[in-house]
Amino acid sequence: MAEQLALPRDRELSEGEIHEIAQRVQARAVSDPSAERKALAEHKPHIALWLGRKRPLRLSKIHTLLVRDHGVVASYDTLRRYAMEELGWQKKEATILLEDPPAGQEAQIDFGKMGMMLDDATGRMRAIWVRIVTLSFSRYPFVWPTFVQTTEAVCEGLDRAWWFFGAMSRTIVPDNMSSVIKKSDRKVPRDAFEATEKSLMLAPPTSPFDVPLWAENAKVHPDHHIQIARALYSVPTLYRSKLVRVRADKTTVKIYFGTDLIKLHPRKPPGGRSTDTSDYPVGKADYALRSVDGLIAKAKGKGVHVGTYAERLLGGPLPWTRMRQAYALLRLCEKYGDDRASGKDKVLGDPTK
Repeated sequence: MAEQLALPRDRELSEGEIHEIAQRVQARAVSDPSAERKALAEHKPHIALWLGRKRPLRLSKIHTLLVRDHGVVASYDTLRRYAMEELGWQKKEATILLEDPPAGQEAQIDFGKMGMMLDDATGRMRAIWVRIVTLSFSRYPFVWPTFVQTTEAVCEGLDRAWWFFGAMSRTIVPDNMSSVIKKSDRKVPRDAFEATEKSLMLAPPTSPFDVPLWAENAKVHPDHHIQIARALYSVPTLYRSKLVRVRADKTTVKIYFGTDLIKLHPRKPPGGRSTDTSDYPVGKADYALRSVDGLIAKAKGKGVHVGTYAERLLGGPLPWTRMRQAYALLRLCEKYGDDRASGKDKVLGDPTK
């Protein structure tokens, strides 16, 4: 073609010369398909059906079926080219080259599994994951390891990233768009971050993000308490046996009835309890004590020692605050038998201490 048009070799081609070449190429006659291609074309609906299944057949299996059941004479390589060119088989998705966002605007986040690692807290081997936060402009990365993939772990990783950078991006983007690529300009990430991006970012947070725990339909038990995250919190007597909503963060527990806030407690660790004595009924001690007396009577039915222990347990002020322990004592008797449980008070000592 170059010789036919007498094209120069010592300079770039002009627009007119490029246009002339394009016209000649397009004017070329298209060669007729081979006999093998024609044979495959006759069975195009079958091939498309087999490849379009929810679990598509392997191309080698399709070749076997065509040869064996339909008498097609065509090589596997011809079938492969035909499937790719005519049916788009294994065609890669088009990629889009994106320009870098403005400095300080965006950070991409992603999870990646690193392998197995010994967890010192449990003594077991566990899968270790990393949270990767990469600033889109400078490509400056931060990596945070974690054993769990929870909302709390994501927020903790982001908090640590902002403190590491000493600044915070305006937006975050999950980095799972495989059809999008970023342009590389050979910048050194840390140099670009320090010189350009950091000063344009937001200030980092001053404290970790507090992920709240919500509990719907928490039951207020007869002892005026609800259980949240393995800790007990008292609720006013008006709401006994009702269902409430609870919001617990790292420092406080808020209890709602409908949309009304009815109680506020400090957060307690698992096994802890926060009891406000004003939540118990005023002037209704007899009503409360009926339940207490019933527990003591049941305990005495389990034996002398069990009854004595229950009386000491429930004999102090505000006895209904210890009703859970009394129920636990009765369950102990049911599990181990009255005789074995009756000796427990000798070991446990004063139950009120």
